[in-house]
Amino acid sequence: MGWFPDGVIDILDSKASPTEGGFSLSNLGLAVCFLDGEGEFKVRMSLTSPSGEKVEFPDDNEVTKKPGRFLTMNISLSPFTALSYGKFALSILLDDRKYSFAFTDRRTLTASP
Repeated sequence: MGWFPDGVIDILDSKASPTEGGFSLSNLGLAVCFLDGEGEFKVRMSLTSPSGEKVEFPDDNEVTKKPGRFLTMNISLSPFTALSYGKFALSILLDDRKYSFAFTDRRTLTASP
């Protein structure tokens, strides 16, 4: 578990199970914080891989953002399987407003300090 504010996730080769052309992790957790706004919102999310595969998440979720408070969304992908390492795009729609976030995963043989 780690916190990657720079959007780069180093995946230890020993923790990733190889798949044909890619890898699989037992779990990948993402956290997204919203600072502004308030109200109740319908949430839709999708994740696009470096190879262009798009995974849609169920769209029956609703959240409430209270005034003057953060809204933190925790997303757990278990298992997380990808065809390749590289840049992923997470799209979150709160009602009809789209927010885009990116992260890059890269293969590494040793843990970062």
